[in-house]
Amino acid sequence: MPALARPRHENRSRRRAINPPANLSPTQIAEIRGACERVALDYSYYADNARPADLGALFAEDGEFHLFGQVHIGPAAVAKAMNGASGGDIITVHAISNHRIDVISEREARSSAYVTLFLADKSVPPQSAIAPFIVGVYHDTYVRTTADWRLAKRVFEPLITTAS
Repeated sequence: MPALARPRHENRSRRRAINPPANLSPTQIAEIRGACERVALDYSYYADNARPADLGALFAEDGEFHLFGQVHIGPAAVAKAMNGASGGDIITVHAISNHRIDVISEREARSSAYVTLFLADKSVPPQSAIAPFIVGVYHDTYVRTTADWRLAKRVFEPLITTAS
């Protein structure tokens, strides 16, 4: 049985939906949500396809990535942290669900999304049964840059891990 990272009632924010700013039209709000969702999906795609430079480019110049007690700041630091994280011998699948995006302003949005991470060793034949390696929540802050929407901050909060 999977081990819980912490009791489910502790340290979990009860995030409520934020009303979008009145100065934004429903179309603008939908466009912002769509752009932020694409950043989140691109992150998983780049992570699963060993593209650390593209993954790093999803972060703002001063963007923060909080992962397992370490903070990586800026696209280059994120790319470096993710480059060769699996040594090339591991297949990963980041499955995202329950993605909630709140538009704060025309230049900022916040979201949370569950991530279920599956890992497999490339040198081992596919197994008949699989189980997640870890389940957690991404807490994201997006910012609109001159280029496009980027991650200003991504914090991974582990919830369930496989038993060691």
